[in-house]
Amino acid sequence: MRNGRVLLIGGAAGDTDNTHALAEIFDPVSKTFRATGSMHQKRNGHCSVALENGNVLVAGGSGGRMIPELKSVELYNARTGRFSVIGNMSVNRMASPACTLLLDGNVVLTGGVYEGTMGSGNTIVDRFDSKRSTLALRVGELNAPRSGSGHAAILLNTGNILNTGGMSDYQSFASPAAELYDPVQNRSSALSIQPTGGPGHYAAAALPDGKVILMKKGDVTYPEYYDPACWQFETVLGAGAFKMNPAKSAIVPLRSGKILFFTGQQLRLFDPAGNSTELIDLPQQIRDGRCIELNNGQLFCADLEKKSAALLTLGE
Repeated sequence: MRNGRVLLIGGAAGDTDNTHALAEIFDPVSKTFRATGSMHQKRNGHCSVALENGNVLVAGGSGGRMIPELKSVELYNARTGRFSVIGNMSVNRMASPACTLLLDGNVVLTGGVYEGTMGSGNTIVDRFDSKRSTLALRVGELNAPRSGSGHAAILLNTGNILNTGGMSDYQSFASPAAELYDPVQNRSSALSIQPTGGPGHYAAAALPDGKVILMKKGDVTYPEYYDPACWQFETVLGAGAFKMNPAKSAIVPLRSGKILFFTGQQLRLFDPAGNSTELIDLPQQIRDGRCIELNNGQLFCADLEKKSAALLTLGE
């Protein structure tokens, strides 16, 4: 969250029948968790994003076995600690849709499994207006249907969104592997030069210099830089070749300039300046979780299914 705390929202306790609407806040100063307001809808596999005003937008996901696909959107008020219902997107979006914060403070909603299509991803783009707290439906379309945790939608410093990876249905990867969405013109176009890995699951993150670091999951391969200034991909040989878990992995750029690869079993800390990589073992109880960097530079790592969390301090 914008105030430096961590908001943990919904999820499922081991089985979709145990999907819940609960939310809690972790305070890194007191190192404590406390309950906050619950959502109006149980959710698992949703997306969320912290807005510029400090509130948090939550969209889509699955409500459990009886309500597998959701199109509803809620807003968490950081001041009151309560959720309010914003409305419905144009389509249901389960299986990790993407919430991408734009330069103007609005949010683009893409991806996720579309209702009634036997697990197919969708191309439809919706938009959340942060000033009016309203939804604009079907404002544009992607080139390829995309769904799942292997779809990354990254805001570039140009204002466009780089969409990479994901599934077009239960059996096929989205193709092309990468495309650019222009939220002003509401148009998307495939990149003329594609990532070396081709279609598949991807992790990606924006870097302070305007480039994007991305990596195909599931294969032993190298990360790549994408440079929007010249529309080129460059293999990051210094980070080494390794494998990222297709479902439980992420890339986290750190304030120090280093890049953290959370592979699902360990942390790989890559230093672009020194062109070196350090391997960091994770405690067993959080190896299948996620990590984010807090405002104080520590890593908050959690495996919510195991109800386990840890604070890690990386050495200089």
